[in-house]
Amino acid sequence: MTRVGLKRRSVEGHGVTCAQAGHTGITFCATLLIAVALASTGCKRGPGTEAAFFPASNEVEGWVTTTATRTFAAANLWKYIDGGAEKYLKAGVQSASTADYKFQNKLEAVADIYTMANAEGAREVFESEPAGDAKTPPLGDSVRLHSQSLVFRQGPYLVRIIAYEEYPEAQQALLELGRGIEKRLSK
Repeated sequence: MTRVGLKRRSVEGHGVTCAQAGHTGITFCATLLIAVALASTGCKRGPGTEAAFFPASNEVEGWVTTTATRTFAAANLWKYIDGGAEKYLKAGVQSASTADYKFQNKLEAVADIYTMANAEGAREVFESEPAGDAKTPPLGDSVRLHSQSLVFRQGPYLVRIIAYEEYPEAQQALLELGRGIEKRLSK
């Protein structure tokens, strides 16, 4: 491959330069520019590592996704959980990802996955919340299942699924979605 018209460009404010030389250089430069732009926004949409944690529509029977996955860096967590981010930051949160789901067109829920620096951080947040009369079916390292919510931790992940309304089969449906997420976190 011959080099034609070698140019150097600086990505403003980031001190990054990339050489554009032929197709390979342009591809590298475009990829670098996109990565810098996404990293500086604090909220990413679309496919990525975090998005892979959420089951696709009907991967868990009856559950369909209704929004794209949104991911918030630790520094921007307040944009998602304004007023409650400090607890997660102290525990070493690295990012939070969220997606909305609907079960059989009857029950709407939100699923959040907090990626912590380590399992201790996930345990710390999990144990900071009251257990109340929660059920503890087998799921993850620790779990709490209430009438409209499921919270569990697995390694460095804390997962919270909350249903927006009461529904007779909500607990079982939330548990099944939780198992789908647990399966993906194990990969």
